[in-house]
Amino acid sequence: MENDILKKLIGLKIKVKFDNEEYYLVVRERIDNDKFLAILEEPIHSVIRGKKGEVFFQIEDDLYTFNALLWTPSIDRVVIQKITDIKINKRKTERVEVGEIPVNIIESSIIEKRVIDGLMIDLNENGAQIWTKEPLRKNLKLRLSFKILKKELEIPFEIRSEIKKGDTFCYGIKFLEMTEDDKKIINKFLKKLEGKTEMSEEIEKIKIEEFLKGFEGKK
Repeated sequence: MENDILKKLIGLKIKVKFDNEEYYLVVRERIDNDKFLAILEEPIHSVIRGKKGEVFFQIEDDLYTFNALLWTPSIDRVVIQKITDIKINKRKTERVEVGEIPVNIIESSIIEKRVIDGLMIDLNENGAQIWTKEPLRKNLKLRLSFKILKKELEIPFEIRSEIKKGDTFCYGIKFLEMTEDDKKIINKFLKKLEGKTEMSEEIEKIKIEEFLKGFEGKK
């Protein structure tokens, strides 16, 4: 099973954490069974030789992590050697499709602030999937602003996964520092949405049953 997961790492964006710093890389090739070459998004100017770190990545809805030894053959490349078994952290709560809710993503630092338009595709009380036409900068503070049930919410978040589909950037995000009111509003909205979905399915079921009864009557 681990080998099947490792095969999927090629071309995948991953996060590496060491010395309390986080770096994002794209896995380029598999050198050996447990060894990979990855390209850094931003160069590291310090030399790393056999430093221990953690590797995080997402495949579909599951999050994976393992410990690794790291080397930097150049400022933009990292060799990653897996030294522990892969741990799987399955998502506790499935996200609910919400259509396309307009959102604003607020990037901020001490010296700048930028607002990016986007769409929220799915949601739960822990996070969401958002689409943008511009890449987000992970080194800045990020907040998601959106409106549901006539309430304006603005929640800090971190990026857990990123996939580019054509000209669109698709991000899986995790909410941070949520208030109890935020959670209540989101869960109330999702229950209402799920209720509409169940009602639509029930109406469709009744329509099919009536159609079949009418069909049988014509025989």
